[in-house]
Amino acid sequence: MAGVNWQDLAPTEVVQFEEDEILVIGFEKELPIGEGVLTMNFTGTLNDQMRGFYRRDCTYFQHRYLQIYAKFKLTLQVPSELVALSNMPVVKDTLHGPLKTVYYEESPLMSTYLVAIVVGLFDYIESSTLEGERSVFMTTVSYLAVESIFPEWNNWTQFLDETTSGLRLDALAESHPIEVEVNHASEIGAIFDSISYDKGASVIRMLQSYLGAERFQKALASYIKKYAYSNAKTEDLWAVLEEETGEPVKDLMTTWTKQQGYPVIYAKLNGQDLELEQAQFLSDGSSGPCMWIVPMTSCCGSYDVNKMFLLKDKTDKIHIKDFAASQIADRDQNFWIKLNIDQTGFYRVKYDDELAAGLENAVKAKKLSLMDMIGIVEDSYALSVACKQTLTSLLRLLNAYRHESDYTVLSHVTSVCLGVDKISADATPDLSRDIKQLLIKLLLRVGWDPKDGESHLDAMLRLLLLIALVKLGHDETINEGIRRFHIFLEDRTSSLLPPDNRKAAYLAVMRTVSTSSRAGYEALLKIYRETSEAQEKSHILGSLSSCRDKDIVVEALNLMLTDEVNLETVSI
Repeated sequence: MAGVNWQDLAPTEVVQFEEDEILVIGFEKELPIGEGVLTMNFTGTLNDQMRGFYRRDCTYFQHRYLQIYAKFKLTLQVPSELVALSNMPVVKDTLHGPLKTVYYEESPLMSTYLVAIVVGLFDYIESSTLEGERSVFMTTVSYLAVESIFPEWNNWTQFLDETTSGLRLDALAESHPIEVEVNHASEIGAIFDSISYDKGASVIRMLQSYLGAERFQKALASYIKKYAYSNAKTEDLWAVLEEETGEPVKDLMTTWTKQQGYPVIYAKLNGQDLELEQAQFLSDGSSGPCMWIVPMTSCCGSYDVNKMFLLKDKTDKIHIKDFAASQIADRDQNFWIKLNIDQTGFYRVKYDDELAAGLENAVKAKKLSLMDMIGIVEDSYALSVACKQTLTSLLRLLNAYRHESDYTVLSHVTSVCLGVDKISADATPDLSRDIKQLLIKLLLRVGWDPKDGESHLDAMLRLLLLIALVKLGHDETINEGIRRFHIFLEDRTSSLLPPDNRKAAYLAVMRTVSTSSRAGYEALLKIYRETSEAQEKSHILGSLSSCRDKDIVVEALNLMLTDEVNLETVSI
């Protein structure tokens, strides 16, 4: 160690606590005050375990170090034929035989987990800066940015995939709060899961929607300015947002971050009043003891008039005329009420029969936003699984989507159809038949073959429906997929099986494979070994486990563990 007087100080002891990932270096006497340089040599294995320096697309420090801030001035020595990238621009590089030394500019003060080192061979480099790991907060901010710049992209409909994932996981009794006390560094990896990220991002979006975009943005700017280049706790963010907006942000958000789960809001019409009651929602049908301060939004018959308020108690009621357009205040065929407008809230809603019927009519008449179309069917499915409503009522709602054409909406409808079939096929085969008929009607609009001038969403919808019908065991779809696959085997350029449809055909082939009839399995392996396209390899590998013969599935799983499958370049 070189101190102020540049004297070398060697440690007298080095103790490693492997479980805590801590290295303690002891010196004979107290170190002098001032700047110094700590130099150490170490060796490690270049593996693919996503820790430290590993084989992957990029390298960064892990979550457990994200509260440490420092400036970094890196120097890398690498084989001369490789490209070495980091966060900062290169100052200079020098050659020393087969090696080169690359010097980088000093970084600004930054969190250690944003430090990136990338070494390898590259076909081209799109940018000289590398993106650090997205945090929970930045996930939401990224969607806000895209929505502001490209509102026509309907960006929030994609965000609903994350919200849906968070809702499904957080409804389990084994869930955990967003904020979890950490007693050991090794526990952090298990905490940063879909609940932390998907629920965390959804709760931030809920808060942003309640406060309003402008107030939220101004308060957030104040927070960033106040805690720039320093550490901050969750409570610090809530305190700044509360101070800037005058809303009870701390009390509100504490109910969402410090306890697991979320509520289901029961909505019931009683005369001109809408009665509300909250209870913890659990997918096993039970109810928990937790309560939340719930940011509620509501509209009636139109999005032109809406009401926003906080549900602070277990029950409350609001008058319909407070948020209903005057012309539809009477309960005619155009009467409908939607809570949780655009699904900005992290909760589910259970409507009484009259309200549910009104929403079915609104779906048929295309009166609802895409996000609400998605939210209604996802809520209805979750409530059915939890035995809070009947499967018959869910099927009636699904049929209301039979004329829908939007891909994002139908992707959720299809997912729900597959989920219903999985839990009810054996007990209620008629229900399975009805679900197939719904998807067949949707498929008839796009068919197997691409059409001139169709959008990429039509191609995605076609594949979505074909895969769903194959998984549901629809014989006509399976047989047609196999027929087209055999034509494709003879002519790899055949237009009868374009790349967009191949995954469905591969799944259809594997439905008929068994240990006594392996031809389809061997044919797929042959295509896998001959193709150089990563997407094609992914489609084939992803289809192998769909075989109903468990011995073939085991064989396919063993294949995944061989050197023939490169999991770093192929996603399944």
